[in-house]
Amino acid sequence: MTDAAGRTVTANLALSLDGRCNGPGGPGDLGAIVPCATTETARDHLTGIREGATTALRGRVNAEGVLGYWPSVAADENADPPDRGYAPTADILTELKASGNGNRLFDGLPASTWGLAHHEAGELGELAVTYDRIR
Repeated sequence: MTDAAGRTVTANLALSLDGRCNGPGGPGDLGAIVPCATTETARDHLTGIREGATTALRGRVNAEGVLGYWPSVAADENADPPDRGYAPTADILTELKASGNGNRLFDGLPASTWGLAHHEAGELGELAVTYDRIR
C-alpha cells in the first residue's frame, strides 16, 4: 500500500490450514514453517515485498517468528543474498521491542478496497499472494 505521502507499507502474513505457524515446541519452534518459508516461491515473494517498501507491518507473533529465525541468517556469511537482504528487518524489530515503541499504523485510516495483484504457488503447496489497495 502506498499512501499520499509516498510511504509504501508491506506486510507478510503466515498461516497454515490448521491455524498453527509453529511446531510442537511452541512459538519459537519454526520447524513446521521454515521448509515452506525458504522455498524459491517464498524467497521471491519476500524480496518483492521488501524492495521499495518504506514500512513493514507485522503482528506480534510474526515479529517474534522473524526475531527467532532471521538474525542467524543475517550473521551467516554463506546465506543467499536475497535472504540476507530480508534479514535486517529483525534488527529493526529488536530495536522496537527494546524501546516498547512501535507505531500503530492502522488507527484512523479510511476504509480501503483491495485487489489481487499477484499470486504464485510453490512446489510444497505454499502460496505467495500480493494484494494492493485499489484507488
